[in-house]
Amino acid sequence: MYDLGKYGYLWVAEHTTNKIAVINPTTGSSMEIEMPKTNPYTQFLTSDSKGNIWFAEQRVDSLGVINIYKPFVTLSCIIT
Repeated sequence: MYDLGKYGYLWVAEHTTNKIAVINPTTGSSMEIEMPKTNPYTQFLTSDSKGNIWFAEQRVDSLGVINIYKPFVTLSCIIT
């Protein structure tokens, strides 16, 4: 699953690697954000009007959010 966030970054749920990737299509740079829970199977994600990325952790029955403070990306708390 993927989403093109508010700031034009491509967000990709890497459900088999326990990570979410973010790609800047303008520069080609990328980074991966490791999920703090073991094997959450993060498969679904979407962005909100503020640019934050929300995701579902299917195997651990949780929702999480990545708060975006352009140009910085920070992983916030996991909501269970």
